[in-house]
Amino acid sequence: MALEGAAIRTPIRNTECLEQMEETVEFMRKANSSVTRAELVRADLSFHQWMVMSADNERLTHVYGIAQSDILLSMVQSQHVIGHKHIASEHARILRALQAQDTELAIRERRAHLGTAVSRMAADWMKTPFRNDSAADLGIRAAGRYIPRLHSGTPFRNVNT
Repeated sequence: MALEGAAIRTPIRNTECLEQMEETVEFMRKANSSVTRAELVRADLSFHQWMVMSADNERLTHVYGIAQSDILLSMVQSQHVIGHKHIASEHARILRALQAQDTELAIRERRAHLGTAVSRMAADWMKTPFRNDSAADLGIRAAGRYIPRLHSGTPFRNVNT
């Protein structure tokens, strides 16, 4: 997301954020089967929130908050298709770059992280069967559940009911 990129390009002004990011990475790394998917998604979201807040830019943080519901949906999907251990390792690489104040490396690692999510979610989406045999019912799965998507020129309709 462009907002995270803007935050990474801004010198870190709030070092507490790096500590919090490290805690979320460790939580995801150590998570076992007793940890719920919701807790893992919250940790994933927290990592990204702390990354944005590290820029200590009120407007950037506010806009990120507005976009949070869309971000959350993509994180639910990515947890489903990628898994928390892989996400934690990608977060750790971003964090190491930020701690080293290597902006260019942090940007590359963040792009790679988002690229992994997009490519794996797209591959998962391609496996999703059409519902009602209609192109208007193209959708994606979030945590194993079919979520309808808007299709250009087609009014939204909930095919799950």
